[in-house]
Amino acid sequence: VQYAGWAAARPTTWAATRAAARVGAAAVGCACSADGRKAGFWGRERRRRSYDGRANGAHRCGAIGASAEACRQKGLSTMHVVLYNPPSSAGRKPIVPCSLLALGALLDGRWPWSIVDANLIVGDPYPALVAEVHRTGAEVVGMTVMPGPQLADAIPLARRLKHDLPRVAIVWGGYFPSQHSDVVLADGCVDYVVRGHGEDAFVALIGQLDAVRIATGGSAAAVAKGIAGVAWRDPVGGAAHDEGMPTIPHPERQPAFPWHRLPIERYLRKTFLGSRTIGHHSSYGCPFFCSFCAVVNMVDGAWLARSAETTAADVRTLVREHGANAI
Repeated sequence: VQYAGWAAARPTTWAATRAAARVGAAAVGCACSADGRKAGFWGRERRRRSYDGRANGAHRCGAIGASAEACRQKGLSTMHVVLYNPPSSAGRKPIVPCSLLALGALLDGRWPWSIVDANLIVGDPYPALVAEVHRTGAEVVGMTVMPGPQLADAIPLARRLKHDLPRVAIVWGGYFPSQHSDVVLADGCVDYVVRGHGEDAFVALIGQLDAVRIATGGSAAAVAKGIAGVAWRDPVGGAAHDEGMPTIPHPERQPAFPWHRLPIERYLRKTFLGSRTIGHHSSYGCPFFCSFCAVVNMVDGAWLARSAETTAADVRTLVREHGANAI
C-alpha cells in the first residue's frame, strides 16, 4: 500500500483499516501476526491503532524500516541494524526520534535498518525489540539514551538483551553515554559508545563491523580502534578505550530525514501551536554555555544550522505530505 499523506487514503471503515494493516505487514515480512488481533492489538486505545500502511512502514511491534531482502535484491549489505528509542516519558508521549532518523538517513542505501520506538508500544518494549532482532537477523542494536526515563529503561533492557543474544553488538549514543562512556562500558552489557553528534562515527563503526563480519565471519576486539567519537570495550579483559569526541557534522550536508519510514500520524499531537504539531531538528549544537546543560561539553559553543532554503523544504514535506499544521 503506497500513498503520500494519511488523509489522501485513510481507510473509511474499521475493516479497511485492518485490511491495510494486513497488506502492509505482509509486504515487509513482519514477525507480527498479519491479522493483528493477537496481543490485544485491536483492543488498544484508538490513538495507538493507526497504521502507516507503507511497504517500509510501521509494524504492530513498533518496528519501522527496510527489510534485509530488499537490500539483498539491490546487492547491498544484509547486516541489519535495529535502532531503539527508549520511552522518553512516563506517559510515553510520542516524540519523533530525530536522532535515529538522522542515522537512518545515512544507513539508507548501504545497510538495512529499522526503528523500534518504545513510545509507540503498550507495555514492556523488550519483546517487540527482540522480535525485530529475530525477524531481521540484526547483528547491531543502537540505542539513544538520555538521563531519566530513557536511562531507566535502557539499562535493564541492554543487560537482558546481552544475556539473551550475546552475538548482537549493542551500541549506545545520546547525552548520557556521551558524558559517561566509562561508566556505561564498565557495566559490560554495552559494546560501543558513540559520543556527541555521532552520525559519521556510527556509520564508520557499522562499516567496520560489517567488514570484519565479511572477512572473518565474526567480530574483532579492536574493530572501533581509530574511529573518532567511539568508545569501546575490549571483550578480552574488558578494558575501555576512548577515541575522543568527534567533530560536529554540518546538518546542511546531511541527508533529509526519511520521514516516510515513520507512522507520522502517531506523532502528530495537539498543542497550543496547532492541532497537528510535530517536532523537527534544524540545527546542531548551541552557542551558549549554560551551566546546567549537557550540550556545552559536547559542542563547546559550536552551533551549525541548516540553510533557510533546506529548512523550508523540510517544513513543506511535513505539511504537504504528512499533514502537520504546526512545527
